[in-house]
Amino acid sequence: MRLLNSLPNFHLLKGLNSSFLLLLLIGCSSSPYLEYWPNGQVKEKRMYAPEEDGDEGKYAVWRYSEAGVLLAEGQMLLGERHGKWEAFYENGTPKLIATYREGVPIGPFAEYHKSGKMKSSCFYSEIGELDSAYQVWDETGRPLIAGTYDNGVPIGTWQDITYTAGSLTKEEVDYTANGLAVMERTYDDPSDRTFFKFTARNRFGFLDSIGEMRRGHRDGNWVFYEEQEDELPSSGTFIRSSGTFVNGLKHGFWQEWTGDSVLVAEGEFAAGEKIDIWFYYYQGGTIQQNIEHTLSGTKINSHIEGDVQTLYNGNGYIDTIIRRNDDSFIYGTRYRSHYKNGQRQRISKKVLIKYRDQ
Repeated sequence: MRLLNSLPNFHLLKGLNSSFLLLLLIGCSSSPYLEYWPNGQVKEKRMYAPEEDGDEGKYAVWRYSEAGVLLAEGQMLLGERHGKWEAFYENGTPKLIATYREGVPIGPFAEYHKSGKMKSSCFYSEIGELDSAYQVWDETGRPLIAGTYDNGVPIGTWQDITYTAGSLTKEEVDYTANGLAVMERTYDDPSDRTFFKFTARNRFGFLDSIGEMRRGHRDGNWVFYEEQEDELPSSGTFIRSSGTFVNGLKHGFWQEWTGDSVLVAEGEFAAGEKIDIWFYYYQGGTIQQNIEHTLSGTKINSHIEGDVQTLYNGNGYIDTIIRRNDDSFIYGTRYRSHYKNGQRQRISKKVLIKYRDQ
């Protein structure tokens, strides 16, 4: 995502090249230092401050193109930008206006497109950390990124807008006080804020869920992740469940996993309720049981544990218990039910249910 990966870092600004702006140093004396282009035009001019002023190592600098156009002017101290700087495009329009202290940007920092329109605007604290509002625009003046820094940490809601073929996609990211992104919203149509793609992260910044929101409710496909703390496991982030929502309720096919990505259950939802037959699995992937969910409740159709399988009838009562005694035969106990004095009675009979081919 562009927004999370493009926030500026003042360390990258510390080594700005000669295309950035400079401002004049007042009170220089002595003969200037001159450097020339091969065509004889002045490439760089320096004026050093008098040593008796206690400004040893401080000088003003002007930099020019081969055509003699001023590209930058400003102040230096011991080889680092120090004071106000300006840089220009060859057409004379401003490119950058900033102030430095020993190579570190401080105060307002502004960049411009060649057309003269603002490119970016931000503010650096006395220790060179981004602070206050941060904004970026494209060449036509349309906003691209907008957010707020607090002592070098992004906070609050950030916006990232991408323009493609006449359309635009808007992304919003919410940051905690310590700079962790906790919520991301992507709008394919920013004019319609009722529908957006949604990503949530926990307090450690790890994925919690990804899906779509419509009119304030979960809608469409969703994925939920196991909660991670401190650090991610070496094998990555694990999915806890996935499926579809309609108007905020689970609806359609869903699957559930353990913390190590083993499928444990799958089945259908309708309006937030489990319906039809759900399958539940052991760690090895074999069926543990399947349960039929109806409006009147649930009933277990089959339950398998080790070599024993229990089958249930339509009323939820045990119908047959099957035991695999060896590799050749499957024995079972079949139950018949009747009522006596209002109480359900069970009669069992041991039968040979199936003969296995050897």
